[in-house]
Amino acid sequence: METKRRLTAKEFFETYQEESRLELIDGEVYEMPAPSVNHQRLVGNLYLKLRNFLREGVGEVFFSPVDVVLTKKTFYNLTLFMCLTLQR
Repeated sequence: METKRRLTAKEFFETYQEESRLELIDGEVYEMPAPSVNHQRLVGNLYLKLRNFLREGVGEVFFSPVDVVLTKKTFYNLTLFMCLTLQR
């Protein structure tokens, strides 16, 4: 029985093109389907609302594609995510 070798995020980024619609989950590579028109419409509207909310210097919102590495063996290609600024 042949077992698949699991990749680290570093190995994944060295192997696959940046433009690919792939994600690495627990060391395994998954191909993600293209988003639907309704999905894109919803994400666009949500992006605009978040962007308007964050104009006050609270943080930043990022639109796809953005690779976010969570662990050495897991990263997601997120459609939309927000980073908040810490207030001291």
